[in-house]
Amino acid sequence: MKKILIPSLLAMVALVACNREKLESTQEAAVVANNVETETCSACGMVVREQPAPRGQVVFRDGSREFLCAIDDLVRFLEVPSPKGKPVKIFAEVMADGHDIADMDASTKPWLEADKVFFVTGIERGGVMGAPALTYQTKEAAQKAAEKFNGKVVTFKQLTQNK
Repeated sequence: MKKILIPSLLAMVALVACNREKLESTQEAAVVANNVETETCSACGMVVREQPAPRGQVVFRDGSREFLCAIDDLVRFLEVPSPKGKPVKIFAEVMADGHDIADMDASTKPWLEADKVFFVTGIERGGVMGAPALTYQTKEAAQKAAEKFNGKVVTFKQLTQNK
């Protein structure tokens, strides 16, 4: 009886664990970005929607969100371990192709998962706290901006490893 009971119990535990991981994975895939309303920046305390794009957003497993008013704030925020655990999703607003670096428009831009965004760093842009960065949906658009503004195109992984 023990020879049958123990393997059966182990199989049941494994099945429950696999189903839980599958459910959590499905829930994570369903997470989408929210537009910024009255939230303050989790790094500097400024009102996020009053700052020029691009901005960042972090979503945790419990559904809570942290909004950041600049990409540099997003990177710095992610450097510190959170009591909420590892983020489920990280989003960044993306600029329109041909974005003018002097454009300090604070209107909401489209949000994409940060690991699918191309960042242009090493640029000079006044009125932004921290190291400025521009964000683009395509590598081609980012490359054009990098050439125009004497910057460098990096991925989110490269951006977060350079700090």
